[in-house]
Amino acid sequence: MPRRPAVIAALVVAGLGVNLPFVTQAFHIDDRLSIYVARQILASPLNPYDFAMVFGGRLQNFHDFYANPPLGGYLLAMPLAVLGESEVGLHAAYAVIPLLAGLFMYLLARRFALGEGEAIAAAGLLILCPGVFTMGHTVMPDVALLWFYTAAVYFFVGGVEKKSTTDYALAGFFAAAASLTRYSGLTLVPLFLGWALLRERTVPRHAWLSVVSPLITVWLWLRWAATLYGGGWWEGIVSLEAGGVRPAKFGMQLAANVTYLGGAAIFAPALLLALKTAPVAARTVLIGASTGIALVFAGVLVEEFAHSPGQVALFLVFGVSILSFLGLLAYRAPGWFGAKPGRFFLAAWVFFLVVFNAPFLHTAVKYNLLEMPPLIILFILLLREAVGEMQGPYLLATVVLTGIVGVMVAVGDWRLADAYRTYAEQVPARSQNGNRIFYTGDWGWDYYMSRRGARPVSSSGTPALGPGDVIFSPIMAWPQLAPVAIQGRMILKEPTVAGDAFPVRTMSYPGKAFFYAVNGVGVLPWSLSTAPLETFLTLEVQ
Repeated sequence: MPRRPAVIAALVVAGLGVNLPFVTQAFHIDDRLSIYVARQILASPLNPYDFAMVFGGRLQNFHDFYANPPLGGYLLAMPLAVLGESEVGLHAAYAVIPLLAGLFMYLLARRFALGEGEAIAAAGLLILCPGVFTMGHTVMPDVALLWFYTAAVYFFVGGVEKKSTTDYALAGFFAAAASLTRYSGLTLVPLFLGWALLRERTVPRHAWLSVVSPLITVWLWLRWAATLYGGGWWEGIVSLEAGGVRPAKFGMQLAANVTYLGGAAIFAPALLLALKTAPVAARTVLIGASTGIALVFAGVLVEEFAHSPGQVALFLVFGVSILSFLGLLAYRAPGWFGAKPGRFFLAAWVFFLVVFNAPFLHTAVKYNLLEMPPLIILFILLLREAVGEMQGPYLLATVVLTGIVGVMVAVGDWRLADAYRTYAEQVPARSQNGNRIFYTGDWGWDYYMSRRGARPVSSSGTPALGPGDVIFSPIMAWPQLAPVAIQGRMILKEPTVAGDAFPVRTMSYPGKAFFYAVNGVGVLPWSLSTAPLETFLTLEVQ
């Protein structure tokens, strides 16, 4: 314990140091939605979603399609009020959030019996892993959710162990914050109940403070939102966010989420070291079954979805590594139930969230962030058991390799974000003949084109487009059909290809990378590819 202040200070310096070089990154993907909510909160603090925008090519009320609670917007509103819509200012302010997630990762690791050095490595692995490191350079609420979630579990576990009302209250506070950041924060409720029952065979009286806090908080928010936006508002949000539980879709998304976890958490091949804790026969079965499953899926990727050999190889690395590790957890967990309840709880946390994420509307790395703290702790515990005194060098190598991959993925994502900003800044304010400039598409492209004064094209045809008007459209960032009135009246000018030699892609249909979202088969969170970052079309209305 005497070293803790120095350790925390070192984590602060390192955590900020690795993120500050990315503060110039362009606003990206759903950053602009967070910014628009923050703008609205500054204008009307109690009515966060009372505005309309063109989304997916249609003019819509924001509250009709945005499926998150509002705390992320309130968090962003604070630096936005002080710093304005500055990429450097907002990203610098948000660099604190992955740092806080890392600090609570360190504390949680200590609580689950990791040594000082092991807990420092756990914090480093969380901060540097591709999922957290890349999402940490956005102003979306996902890493804030990870911070709140990890803190809530840390305090609740402490509350049960120490019979501490203060810890229970803090757990309830952070659980409520997590649930008001994303509704998936409510998954803390079964985790809390599970830990209490596992340790005490009952739920202590003061523990109910932690359990009911997120439920009451979200209920109050939903009541308020229904008052503002209509009584059926919640049902609409559920239908937007839930993709259903049809067996085929559930199975495909379960497979994709598992692969995303393998590719966006710690350096995937390191997970195989933990298999030394299983007997040779069990180890052979686990690796063989995982390889067989991955090869069958790889064949589908090649035959039906035209993945390149390099992309298939990357999928096999992610898939075999994470499936073998999850298989090891399933093999070891029954023996942990009574003897090592902490390990059993961590394994249940991972499996619960992997299954929970499968019915969502689509897959994305952000949905897998919450599985990373227990996975990292279990990996380190099993690594200690597997290699004994050699753990230090293996753990250091895992942190370094995870950091290298994390930086590579973050740089690839930076370059994609910058492609939209760069092209938007080259768009003229008006066309050569003085007619108006329009655009289709979402993500950061929408933000930067709007900032240039261009108008989004709406399927309703308002405002009406006329001869000479120019439409700029990317082919990947959620393109949409032009209004019926001008279909067949557009001339395609020379397309502009945004190429890039850096061989990592985070969102790319030809590159088969789907870090942020995919409907259908998208099993790679990032890929090695030199496919174009984006292709921009210029259309003139006749």
